[in-house]
Amino acid sequence: MNRFAELLDRLAYEPGRNAKLRLITEYLRATPDPERGWALAALTGALSFKHAKAGMIRGLIAERTDPKLFALSYDYVGDLSETVALMWPADPTQKSRSAPTLSEVVQTLSTLGKAQLPAQIARWLDGLDETGRWALLKLVTGALRIGVSARLAKTAVAALGSRQSDEIEVLWPGLTPPYLDLFAWLEGRAEKPSTRDPAPFRPPMLAHAAEEPDLTALNAQDYLAEWKWDGIRVQASAGHDEHGDLVARLYSRTGEEISRSFPDLLAALRLPCAIDGELLIGEKIGPLVIEPAAGKSPGEVALHWPERRLLFIGDAVIGNPPGTCALLREKVMDDPARLRQSVRNLLELDFDTLLFGDGTPILTGARGRLAELVKTFPE
Repeated sequence: MNRFAELLDRLAYEPGRNAKLRLITEYLRATPDPERGWALAALTGALSFKHAKAGMIRGLIAERTDPKLFALSYDYVGDLSETVALMWPADPTQKSRSAPTLSEVVQTLSTLGKAQLPAQIARWLDGLDETGRWALLKLVTGALRIGVSARLAKTAVAALGSRQSDEIEVLWPGLTPPYLDLFAWLEGRAEKPSTRDPAPFRPPMLAHAAEEPDLTALNAQDYLAEWKWDGIRVQASAGHDEHGDLVARLYSRTGEEISRSFPDLLAALRLPCAIDGELLIGEKIGPLVIEPAAGKSPGEVALHWPERRLLFIGDAVIGNPPGTCALLREKVMDDPARLRQSVRNLLELDFDTLLFGDGTPILTGARGRLAELVKTFPE
């Protein structure tokens, strides 16, 4: 556990991507199985513990410190794990005991009952130093926040065997912690793991910036062009398992499974396929018509209810001062000129009531108030 804690501590303070890669790869190379496998699972977000919750940690520290002091400290520090790690009144009699291994922690968190878990975590916290306590609590809560994405961790493990990260991405859905077969292959001790996952993630083709000299050397006949939509990059994958049942999943561009976020889209995947593209919002949600309001933030929209002459506008426009329409400061806008044009376009809609995400709603005469704002826009 101490070596894992040291790794997390160094990663948290290291800003450089290549340096983070080197730290992770060196740790994985020097750490035996299954410790390194559980560490990799933690870095990629593959660990979760049913009974280990942030509320339990708050309860433990509340029993040992002044509640007001903890509240003030938490407000100042801003991170639950760090606050508790620094404030924890460790029991000196526990220091003589050896710190648990990462494997012991993971197995205990996975198997211990809800009633017994708080006392066990308290014993661990008593026996660890501040950095160890911080790392343990990060592991328990599942919120590492050390600037390491799952993609970066997979790139680091690929370096063990001088492999490309895409090879790891293809295998990943079929692997389980602590990844003994993966490490054996990367170190030349076993064959490459096989995957029978019917809906695997496939590393996508990503756009790359091109300089002017590069563009002049390109032959347009060799390429296809596509529109740049304001959505999120999603890969939809579906296939039949060994029982003939259809398995469907949605992935982000980095291979994170996001199926639970879009259950309606997942239900629409009824044929074996692999679709890589931009996920966009539809045209209607019940009685609400979706209207583009780009410019404030990527993907910004307004919702129009024609029958009730009502417009929900988010914070593309704000209702402040009350009874008026205004824009936020330009420094928080994605594209000020584009936002002003979007607001002009909203005047083509029929509405009398305007509901803002920020400010006081205008319940009548709202279209006239919005028109007054548009008159102030530069031509």
